[in-house]
Amino acid sequence: MCFFDLTANKSKNMMNEKRVRIGVLSDTHVSGFDENLKRIIDENFSDVDMIFHAGDLVELSVLTLAMI
Repeated sequence: MCFFDLTANKSKNMMNEKRVRIGVLSDTHVSGFDENLKRIIDENFSDVDMIFHAGDLVELSVLTLAMI
């Protein structure tokens, strides 16, 4: 898991911009709904604005786990 703060290196003039937290997930290797992966997403990505899946997945339906 990775988290990126897109405003970390901005100048003082841009301090009022909204910070965006992005969680990155990859190599899930599960088919369909997986309770353990759902729990991991809920526990570790609850405070991010968006989640990117960096690839290496078995089934596209895993991408919906973060939206449930």
